[in-house]
Amino acid sequence: MDVYGRNQVYGRNQVYGRNQVYGRNQVYGRNQVYGRNQVYGRNQVYGRNQVYGRNQVYGRNQVYGRNQVYGRNQVYGRVWT
Repeated sequence: MDVYGRNQVYGRNQVYGRNQVYGRNQVYGRNQVYGRNQVYGRNQVYGRNQVYGRNQVYGRNQVYGRNQVYGRNQVYGRVWT
């Protein structure tokens, strides 16, 4: 598990940080997601796991945005120490 950035990834699809993810497809935080394909908040979700917004997600487990995720559990972004 590699974590580089503000939003950390713990587990297969879980993110604990500013835009928090609890569970496989659930997000609880500033940009909230409730349910498999439902979106409530600023950043909208299109499709099963896709997000287009400030912290963008393209594909099943990939994130391209401010705190970027490439691959299953990897985060590449600004390192906060």
